[in-house]
Amino acid sequence: MKAYALLRDALQLSGKVGVTTFVLRNKEGLAILKPYKNVIVLNRIRFSQEIREPSELKLPPVSKTKTKEMDMANKLVEQLTEKFSIENYEDTYTAQLLEIIKEKSKGKKISVPKMKVVHTQSDNLMDMLKASLAGKKSKTA
Repeated sequence: MKAYALLRDALQLSGKVGVTTFVLRNKEGLAILKPYKNVIVLNRIRFSQEIREPSELKLPPVSKTKTKEMDMANKLVEQLTEKFSIENYEDTYTAQLLEIIKEKSKGKKISVPKMKVVHTQSDNLMDMLKASLAGKKSKTA
C-alpha cells in the first residue's frame, strides 16, 4: 500500500505520468499510469505497430465547399450535442451476457434475439440527414 501511495503522490507532485506494459487475456498492452484524486488510473494506449498511417487508408477527401448536406450535418451535430455524463452509460453487453449464462446454467435453451433496425438505409445522404434531424426533433419535443 505504501508503494502505491508513494508512486501516486510522486506522479501527482511531478506532473508526470508513468508508462507501463501489462498482459490481459494473453495479449500484451501498453498503458499510461496517471494520478487522479486518490487513485492511479491506467489508460490503455496502442503500440506504434498497431497504428496505421492515414496515407494507407482509403478516405474521402475533406470537402472545403459549403453544401446543404454540410449545413444539415452541422445541425444534426448541434441537436445531438449535450453535456457528457458518465452516469448515462453502462455496460449492457456484460449484463446481458451474464443473464444468458445464468439462464443456460439453469438448463434453459437460449434464443438469439432479433436485431432491430435503427435507421433505414438510403443511398441519398440528404434523405438520411433529414430523417436523423426529424428523429431527434421528435425525441426532444
